[in-house]
Amino acid sequence: MCDTARFRKVFKAFVSVCVNDFRQFTTSEGRGFLQLAQTSVDFTAKYGCFKVEKVIPARITVSKKIRELSKDALDTVMVSIKEHLKQSHLVAFTIDMRIDNYKKKK
Repeated sequence: MCDTARFRKVFKAFVSVCVNDFRQFTTSEGRGFLQLAQTSVDFTAKYGCFKVEKVIPARITVSKKIRELSKDALDTVMVSIKEHLKQSHLVAFTIDMRIDNYKKKK
């Protein structure tokens, strides 16, 4: 297990993420961030130290992958909706107000 000085180094690095990249403090609790951090730890344990710049994809690469995934998800949803419409001819949609900016402005 790491000593206190190494934990402090990780803590300072995370504070740097919040300050330098204008990220919310809740980033540390996000599933995606935690998954990335754990993957990095696992990768380091298996392969040793590495330059993170060598493995973190560029923003354009990430953007393209997200577009691919969203298209696949949309296609799946559309198939489901079409099947439902064949059976009942009724469909309803709603907005998740917990994350909608409209609610935050009130």
